[in-house]
This record gives sequence, structure tokens and C-alpha cells, in this order.
Amino acid sequence: MRLLAIIFLALLACGLLPSAAQDLETVIREEADADLDRDDWEMEAGLLAAAIQDFPGADSLQVMALPYFYLEYKDRWFAHPTSGVGYYFKNDGNEFISTSLTYLPGRQEDEAGFLNGLGDLDGGIAARAAAQFDMTYFVLGGFIAHQFTGDDTGTEATIYAATRIKPVENFRIFPTLRVAWADEERQQAFFGVTPEQAAASAFSAYTPDGGVKSYGLQLQALYDLNDRLRIASQASWDVLQGDVADSPIVQSEDQYFFSLGLIRKFD
Repeated sequence: MRLLAIIFLALLACGLLPSAAQDLETVIREEADADLDRDDWEMEAGLLAAAIQDFPGADSLQVMALPYFYLEYKDRWFAHPTSGVGYYFKNDGNEFISTSLTYLPGRQEDEAGFLNGLGDLDGGIAARAAAQFDMTYFVLGGFIAHQFTGDDTGTEATIYAATRIKPVENFRIFPTLRVAWADEERQQAFFGVTPEQAAASAFSAYTPDGGVKSYGLQLQALYDLNDRLRIASQASWDVLQGDVADSPIVQSEDQYFFSLGLIRKFD
């Protein structure tokens, strides 16, 4: 447990992973390891090169290196960059139910000149619950997270449906359809403009309602180089909807995320 706490504090210190970076734990890790005999400790670690939007709603991408790891103890306790540190109430092949504490990133004004006058939006710790169920030909899952520290204390959720394509034995592709939702508080934090922000920026005041934030398509892929090393990649496209899409802060309704990296499994 001390090791899990250290890892979680490291996540809070770096705050590198954006909310757009959907965790590889969901479909990929569960499907890839479904047939393996598990020891008390399971661990994966690697490095990803990722291209992400400069800020939520931006029309430009930035490239950065992101750490990746997955740590699990006795099929119950786990640590992961976006899922956080938590506990599996159920963990069986493609199915799981979990709760965790994680970190949701914010937004910095100096990320782009376009944001001048909006100020910084601090990230914070969030309580997260997730579940995934095997529906034979596809998996259905989702998660909900409520941030309770930092500048934004709103709630966001995502549901998804994914299947697996296996062209060859050591290559797997996971197409995923997903829908993201956020409450009014979180929409206001990232896509609204308060009267004070309007006075300090070039934007007019704007107050979005809560609701569906985006629809998206995600492709995740794994290529096993050997029993320990795998290449992991991800490409996602989300289209902002409703009041979010109409926000003056949004430069483009199309939001992208790309990553490619090498992951090693440790016994």
C-alpha cells in the first residue's frame, strides 16, 4: 500500500495525462491478459509519445512524452496513470468493477495566447467509479469521476462500447465508440466565460448547461513483440456537442488524441 501511495503522489505532482487520454487499462489490458495466469503482483511500464490538443476545444496539437504504468496486487489493488489508485470489487478477464482516487488535469492560461484573460484552472483529486462488462461480441463499460479539490469540483462521465479485431495472433485492434457527459459546473469551468473573465479577455460572458459533451471514436491497438514487450498505440476523434460546441473558447469541434509507445510486462 505504501508503494501505491507513492505512485499516486507522483501522479499529483506531474499531472501530465490529459482527460483526452483514455486509459489503456479498459479494453486493452484486460483483453491482452485475460488468458494469463496471474501472480500476486502484475506490473507493466512504458513510455508513450502523444499528440494532444493544446487545451480542451483547441484547434492545434502539442507533442509530449507521457509515462505509462499499470500495477496490480492480488487482482484487487491497482495503480494506473488515468484510472488512479483504487480497488477492484470484480476483476475477471474482460469484466471489472472498480473505485479509485485519480487526478483530473486543469488548464493553464499560458498554454495558448488565445486563453489570455481566462486565468488558470487548477486540476484536482477526483473520486472515480468504473465498470466494464462482457457482452460476448463486444464489451460495454463506462466511468464517472467527481473532482473535489482544485478550482473545478464538477462531475464527468463516459460510456463506451468496444470490440476486438485480431488480424494475426500477436496483433489486436480495439475499435471503441464513446459518449462523454459533464455536469453544469464542469462545463462552466472549461467552456464557460464568467463576467470577470469577459472583462479581462476578448470573450463575451457565456454559461453552458450540463449535458452530453462529445461523441467519439477510438482505436486502440497492441502488437506483441514477444512475451514481455508490446507496442501500444491509440488514436481518438471526439466531436464536441451542444453548449460546449457553441462556447466562444472552442476553436474546433473536432478533438484528437494520438499516442504510440513501448510497454514492458514485469513478472
